[in-house]
Amino acid sequence: MRTNGGLSLARALALFFVMLATSACSSKSSGIDAGGGPCDPAKCLQGNECLDDGTGTSCRLVCAAQADCPFNYYCTPSLTFADGGATINYCAADKIAYTPGAGTWGTSCQPTGGIAMNPACDFGQGFSCYAVSPTDGNAYCTQYGCTQDTDCAGGWYCATVNVQPNAETATRSVGQTNNVCQPRLYCASCTSDVDCDQTAGPEHCIVDKNGDFYCSPECASNGNCALDAQCLTLDESAACTGTGTCVCAARARECVGDGSLCSPCRSDADCPKGVCATADYSTERFCTVSSGVTCTLDKLTGVLTDDCPSSDEASVPVGCTTEPDANLTPPNECVGLVTFGKTESGGTEYVNGCYTPDR
Repeated sequence: MRTNGGLSLARALALFFVMLATSACSSKSSGIDAGGGPCDPAKCLQGNECLDDGTGTSCRLVCAAQADCPFNYYCTPSLTFADGGATINYCAADKIAYTPGAGTWGTSCQPTGGIAMNPACDFGQGFSCYAVSPTDGNAYCTQYGCTQDTDCAGGWYCATVNVQPNAETATRSVGQTNNVCQPRLYCASCTSDVDCDQTAGPEHCIVDKNGDFYCSPECASNGNCALDAQCLTLDESAACTGTGTCVCAARARECVGDGSLCSPCRSDADCPKGVCATADYSTERFCTVSSGVTCTLDKLTGVLTDDCPSSDEASVPVGCTTEPDANLTPPNECVGLVTFGKTESGGTEYVNGCYTPDR
């Protein structure tokens, strides 16, 4: 059988589907060279350029941030190209593709709906609700069980977190952790600025004292930063004066340390000799060290019985928890102490903290 154009029906259908696939590409796709031969910039879709990723040259959507890429694509942080002195990043396909829609990356969820099978999250595609407490107003849908950053969407990374507290319980776990995809916000690991989440404002990938890198938001003063961070120039060489680009740099000059007392941490996995505690009046997280004996405080003499290190990484006084505190730090943990005003009797009030400034 022949079509009016003299083509066989099978060939006509094949050409139809090729045309359909080509028309489906847009400036929000990876870009497919329509010429079929060597990449022709004139045939690339809007926003695409001919770029070679080491495996071949093709039309690729250029990006400057993760938001420039469509769903299931990420803005490459390391596969960049030098073009006339400028660095070019492009959108590459995620390792795992999901069906777009509500209940995927970052969708708000109510902790009351639980973790798995939360009604706000697309459990059919493996999304669950992540929360730091049963009353967490910032809970969101994400993927648990990642093993590497590429298991997550662009702008997200595979973080190790404590199992509890979570959406279902306020009880703290000790030493139990799991992996979950989280947005690359302050203190998340990164390799370049494009890795970091830019939705709340510009962020930069800055270096710590160990040569590792972490995401840090821009600032104009210390008031724009968490209490355990300070506003510094982009090269971290001086305090911000209100001119040029400044970033919130960790006062400890690192977001994860060596696990010693007062070493910064993200989860109990970073603190082999204790737990990852949260400061009493700050979002600062630091490692404790377990006391070798039960900590007791003589209320008459004020003498504390413990077996704690005499010093710590932050060079602050050392105390010991005698009972679980408001931030769920277990008892008998050696902690750093910072001042927090005066007691009712006029003495100095100490609270848990290491790099949080005295107040």
